[in-house]
Formats: sequence, structure tokens, C-alpha cells
Amino acid sequence: MDKLDMRLLQSLMKNGRATWSDLAAEIEMSSPAVADACAAWKTKA
Repeated sequence: MDKLDMRLLQSLMKNGRATWSDLAAEIEMSSPAVADACAAWKTKA
């Protein structure tokens, strides 16, 4: 896992119901970039 993945996981652990927009704002990325990063987890597993 890279730093982005860790930041996303930390945010999701705080609020598992966060929207892509919420996560994007917290880690200072765009919503589509966050969605793509999370979608990539499915292929990594």
C-alpha cells in the first residue's frame, strides 16, 4: 500500500460512510481520483 491508500483507509476508519467528496476534501484530491484509488483495491486483492 502506498501513502494515498493509507490516508484513504485512515479516513474511512474514522467515517466508513463518507462520500467520495468527503474523502477527497479530507485528503486534498479530486472525487474521481479517490473513487479510482478505491476501485483499484478490488483488483489488488
